[in-house]
Amino acid sequence: MPETNSARHGLPFLLTGQAQKELTHNEALVRLDALLHPVIEAQQTSPDMDISMADAGKIWLVAANMPNAALNEWTGHAGELAYWTGGSWRFLEPITGMSIWNRQNNSRLIYISGQWTVAPSITNVTGGINIDVEARAAMNALLHHLQIIGITRL
Repeated sequence: MPETNSARHGLPFLLTGQAQKELTHNEALVRLDALLHPVIEAQQTSPDMDISMADAGKIWLVAANMPNAALNEWTGHAGELAYWTGGSWRFLEPITGMSIWNRQNNSRLIYISGQWTVAPSITNVTGGINIDVEARAAMNALLHHLQIIGITRL
């Protein structure tokens, strides 16, 4: 029997002789829409009560490390991405190396060894007895760039 889903993200394949291929194709597009440069609204344990059609396309990270992780419709999906289509939820399992941007606190999370990891916090270069102003300015500029692209945070 032929494979019915892609290996990495479980995208559904169209099969020869399959009826209503548009359903399978549309499901694959929904998943691709969520996985292409994912930005989460926040990390939380359950969906907002006031979610509506206007929120279609938004993604949340289902909290895995909080008390009462994954409640209500999100039960059993801790650590996954919850994508709201406007009428239902799609849950996407992360793969090693996947990164997401957290809009709530402007940080990047990377999925490593089965968990979401936040970039480390590094402060500006200060102190010292002999101060090289140019080197310090260059290091702080580099640090600022790393913060902008989400590799480190303040």
